[in-house]
Amino acid sequence: MRSGIKEVSKWLKTKLSGAESPTITHKGKQAANPMVATELIKEYWEETCAFQREPGAAERRKEVVATLTKEFKEVEAELKTLGDWQEPTLEELTKVCRHADGSAGTDGWQGQELKHLPAAAIQQFRAITHGWLIAGKAPGPLKEVRQVNLQKPAKVTKELTLETSGTRPICVESVWWRVYMTTWATSTLLARWRQIAIPPEVVGGKGSLSAEEGAVELFYALDALGYAGTLDYSVCYDMMPPDITIPLWRNLGWKPELCNLLEDVWPNMERYVSWEQHTSPSVLDVGLAMAQGDPWGPMALNTWMAAGIRAVARKRKEDEQREEESQRQQQQQQRSRKGPRRPTKVSTVIYMDDKSWAANSAKANVAEAKRWQQWSQARHSCAASSEKKRRSTSNCWKQHRRKGCCGSSRRTLKCSELSVSQQRAGERCPKKRAGWRQPKRSATGWRSSR
Repeated sequence: MRSGIKEVSKWLKTKLSGAESPTITHKGKQAANPMVATELIKEYWEETCAFQREPGAAERRKEVVATLTKEFKEVEAELKTLGDWQEPTLEELTKVCRHADGSAGTDGWQGQELKHLPAAAIQQFRAITHGWLIAGKAPGPLKEVRQVNLQKPAKVTKELTLETSGTRPICVESVWWRVYMTTWATSTLLARWRQIAIPPEVVGGKGSLSAEEGAVELFYALDALGYAGTLDYSVCYDMMPPDITIPLWRNLGWKPELCNLLEDVWPNMERYVSWEQHTSPSVLDVGLAMAQGDPWGPMALNTWMAAGIRAVARKRKEDEQREEESQRQQQQQQRSRKGPRRPTKVSTVIYMDDKSWAANSAKANVAEAKRWQQWSQARHSCAASSEKKRRSTSNCWKQHRRKGCCGSSRRTLKCSELSVSQQRAGERCPKKRAGWRQPKRSATGWRSSR
């Protein structure tokens, strides 16, 4: 208890994790032991990332770089005012070292050990990293990572089996690499760059709203506008090639030496797959897949989503202008006395790869989802990253209007969850769950009146 609630949580989890581990399966094959399980997991990820080697894939990725770069044209001049990028100071590196944490990579060094490095050792480490930056190359051991595979609880079957696609790959890099890159990613310079390049709707990161604050903003928007939807990517990190992200950052004014160093490490990572207490002795080759767990992962997602939200906003404006012109022509032809159309209002919050929004009509809600899907298909064709709908209130709204109640399929909200957004239109669901009452908003946010 003296160590804090985080340590207590870890202790409780170890006590509750005594249940039998699920059996890994892949294409009908079952793993009899952890050694076979790691081989099946390797096979799955090699198949998943095989698209990178398809003919013409490299050329398509170059096209995506150019397209994404165009979305930052409006802030290009302001980004140039940042001038030459300076390396993080000794004070910044020392601060990150003193807060180092996390598991050990393949070299065995744990984050806790770096907390107690002497000041002289940290100063020497900074001199060493300066050499990496000048050369644009990192030592070979820093490119070796442990890929631990966490099970997604919802994917475990009643028979205690788990498909390889139901595991979440977390790459544990060397703590030395994590500390150095975290110093860059959390520096004052990067915070200034983020403030210019990344719209405020994209939350998560130094200088922006937290995930919790973003959720509060979304709930307030839902209360005001009435409808909401959300989309995310499947296998997001592994479908975000470094040879798109790094050239994009280079085009947006990042320090060339830093980009050279990232280009040396990311595409050449060697992953050693772990399951339970076994680690495969052979290397998993995933080509250009980005490691989930790298300090730059959130910034990479922020940059991609910044391009996306600008493109979607522009498309929304074009669609509205087209609809207004179409309505104007219809009114002239039919001499309709119908009043002007209600303007579309959309409020968006993006955290990592989760894109959520609130809209003032069911039509606007569905249209926003289609815009994001169209952008993803056009821009991410090289990555084959698929969008999946989750709990779109507009889908449930259509069922409510058609059937008089709300469906219970996986892609719709239950009536009790939807009635928050339906109340302002007076469309109270006739089959509300017994005992459920409308949530009320307090000074600190939403609370249930159950």
